[in-house]
Amino acid sequence: MTVAHARAVFSVERRPPDFRRPPCVLFFHGAQTLDPRRAKSMSFQFPFHARRYLSGFPHVGVAGSREDAPAGVIRRAISRSDLFDGLGPWPYFRARHGDDIAALAAAFPDLVTIAVITQPGFRPADDEGTLLKEHFLYDPALPAPPLSRRARQRLRVAGQAWQVDCPAGEAERMELAGLYRQVARRRDFAGGFFDFPAAHFAALAALDGMVYFRIGKDGETAGMACGALFEGELHLLHIAIADRALPQNVSYPLMQAILDYCRERKVVLMMGGTPRKDGDGIARFKRRWTNRSAPVHLTRIVNRPDAYAALCRGRPATAYFPAYRDPREFR
Repeated sequence: MTVAHARAVFSVERRPPDFRRPPCVLFFHGAQTLDPRRAKSMSFQFPFHARRYLSGFPHVGVAGSREDAPAGVIRRAISRSDLFDGLGPWPYFRARHGDDIAALAAAFPDLVTIAVITQPGFRPADDEGTLLKEHFLYDPALPAPPLSRRARQRLRVAGQAWQVDCPAGEAERMELAGLYRQVARRRDFAGGFFDFPAAHFAALAALDGMVYFRIGKDGETAGMACGALFEGELHLLHIAIADRALPQNVSYPLMQAILDYCRERKVVLMMGGTPRKDGDGIARFKRRWTNRSAPVHLTRIVNRPDAYAALCRGRPATAYFPAYRDPREFR
């Protein structure tokens, strides 16, 4: 995916909001409480909600969790203040209904704001969510997406030369970290949200519900992918191809193996969207393997309106949320 898809995830193309009350913002005045028994019943073990997973973002903030929260958050210090704000789980918070979003806000009343991306297909109340983008999906219940003649040729040639397996050991899964460093260098992620450290991949490798795919031959790993399997959906998180393997089109048999995995198990594949900085290339590649799409929304939570207004005071109008932060943090 690739919460915050760089500048794309926490910004929207719309009229700049009034800092005092930006549109599509949930305001929570004062600390709210939630019956712990109800909150616990709302909590479910979606892998990306877990504190263990959220601890894999040390370059962004610190994992925060509470027993009465439906998910953890990433706590971030706000510069030139003693305040904190939060990011919901990345790439998205798996909400079942609007009460889950309210429960997340209520669980962290000390955070000035919380930016929450919700899973593809979830539609917040009309006044609570802002449409960000469409995510690509593959639904095995629908006809398979047709491949072009060139794509079929690439798939055939690369598929004959390379093999795909599913590594289960943590050490094997950590190969993805090295491959991702090559991706980060190619796509100039240094210093940004997507500059994921080794701790991120270590958290993923140890996380329950993760499925890994690896393509290689003769002991050489050419590429890997991973996703979270949960309730009939495979949420694809990373795809990384080695520099030297890019000309070999290994991404074609790798993606075909992922689709085969989903079709055999009747699992819907969630492929994520595309950051704007990547242009149309990744969108074209993902569209090649998809047969439907679903909208993704951002909910802007303001728990402390007075603090938010003070932090925004004197800043130019912007559609970015939270407005007191620099969008370049998520390049």
